[in-house]
Amino acid sequence: MQGSLEPIISTLNDMSKGDININILHAETGNISESDVMLAAASKGVVIGFNVTADSAAKRMAETEGISIRLYDIIYRLTEDVEKALKGMLAPEEKEIILGHADVRQVFRITKVGTLPDVEYLTVKFVEMGGSG
Repeated sequence: MQGSLEPIISTLNDMSKGDININILHAETGNISESDVMLAAASKGVVIGFNVTADSAAKRMAETEGISIRLYDIIYRLTEDVEKALKGMLAPEEKEIILGHADVRQVFRITKVGTLPDVEYLTVKFVEMGGSG
């Protein structure tokens, strides 16, 4: 994606205005690796990829280090998200955490209550909730 790299860098650099600056520490073609995540962690930055993927080791390291990897396949979405981040309006990444798996064996419809499933739990993770007690 060498052909896309220069216009993206140019567009991002043009977004720097006033007190807000975008500092591109490293830009190259190819998938996102652990070294990209380490650089972002050292600089308290984010990793942005266009038409690439992050290898599994990089994803694990990003999770451990608390680094956001944002992947795009449309340039205007990339620039739009960076603009929103600069304005503090970018929505946080949503992360799905699976706490268990269950099979629904039967569904009961109860008047004035609603629909209730009879489930068999296959795997479950118990999480202690904070609060008084």
